[in-house]
Amino acid sequence: MSSSFLQPLPVSVPFSGTTDATGAFSFTTFVRQSFWCTVKVSAEAQGGAVQWAVRGGGGLPLDYGSGPRLSVGPFVVAPSDHVTISVVGAQPNTAVIGNIWGKQFPDASGAADALNLSANPLTVSTFEIVERIGTIQTVGNGDTITRTFTVPTGTLGVGYIISGAAGFTTPASITVAGDVTTDDYIFTPGSPGAVTARFFPPDVNAVCSVTSQAGPGAPARVTFLALSYNPTVNVTAQTAAPLAVKATGLPAPWQAAGLSPVRVSANLAVGATVDPIAGVAGQTVYLFYCELWVDNLTVIDLEDTSGNFIGGGRSPAAGLVMQVHGYGAPVGASGVGLRILNRVGNPVNVEGTVVASQA
Repeated sequence: MSSSFLQPLPVSVPFSGTTDATGAFSFTTFVRQSFWCTVKVSAEAQGGAVQWAVRGGGGLPLDYGSGPRLSVGPFVVAPSDHVTISVVGAQPNTAVIGNIWGKQFPDASGAADALNLSANPLTVSTFEIVERIGTIQTVGNGDTITRTFTVPTGTLGVGYIISGAAGFTTPASITVAGDVTTDDYIFTPGSPGAVTARFFPPDVNAVCSVTSQAGPGAPARVTFLALSYNPTVNVTAQTAAPLAVKATGLPAPWQAAGLSPVRVSANLAVGATVDPIAGVAGQTVYLFYCELWVDNLTVIDLEDTSGNFIGGGRSPAAGLVMQVHGYGAPVGASGVGLRILNRVGNPVNVEGTVVASQA
């Protein structure tokens, strides 16, 4: 593969993953193996005390950040230098998405000229907090249980969630009233799922009541919530069938990579293939980035697992054979995966990275 890199070219290395049980996550990658780069790092993770660290070659610190959104840089990254983005204090088992982006240059002077160091802007983040204030569990047989729960200072909304666990049924009715005004914030027949409503001063506590269904063996369990924000939607299903509501803050699979970066490492004879991403029935692969290196003269094709051509590259010797920016384009039809073919040339060792989504 031959190209001219005398002019700066865009760099984009998306990344994604999930925090562990402690709310921590770490991602390490090289930006470019043969070019100097000037890049910034942008990322997102949910949590109340998120702390970020960005480190370069040798683990040296480049910058730090706090809050659910990170935007730092620019940094100069030398060829083959790795960049590590780590986060602590996020919510356990929550999604982390981000991008290392900027430009690549043929030499250090070009990267340094583009550095343009400036102070990062101050970012102030607020968080929407939902706090459990108490739970009521009835015996059944139409009984009513009432309890008063303390509401945290600054609460703007209240709500409840009905348990759907085995052994519990939907209650006949639920009431949430203010302790001072005695006004009913929520008064509704029990509905599967959650209901929220606004909460106003001078009330400082929530008086909560749950009445179970009549008849034996009909206990109910309801958890009551305090919200730090004004709820804007209150949906109640008054039918026997539950109302399915789905909300997510995650980007669509064609907007950001949903899979962890896939490492490619294979020895391919001429005509042989390797599938970095296997096809899954009913799911589509969306390609964001693919970079492949070989150790001998060869021609490499990128295909879907049905054999449809996506892209290709030729390496006259050991080195970079392919660099594809997919920008979230779908790879073939639903149900197919991503394949690498050593089409013609010599047996080679292929190393590289694939960044994609599959959904």
